[in-house]
Amino acid sequence: ISRAYGGAHSSLSITYTLSPASTLSVQDAIAHKLVSASDADPHAKLETLGEVWIETELVEALYTQGRETETLGKWERVLNGRER
Repeated sequence: ISRAYGGAHSSLSITYTLSPASTLSVQDAIAHKLVSASDADPHAKLETLGEVWIETELVEALYTQGRETETLGKWERVLNGRER
């Protein structure tokens, strides 16, 4: 699954593979986090893109180890600001 996100000053393309049950929630989480970063502040936008990239790498690493439940829980905590 590939998705491109971005705004006037920055963009990010992410490719990842998840089970059908978890794909939608992760896509929504990525999109929500990027949209919430203001295009009026390029530095903040790029910082957010960097965070999402790191989080995506984490999701892929955990998922390939067969830890789907932990992966989604980690995503929820990160995206709700309770964990980094």
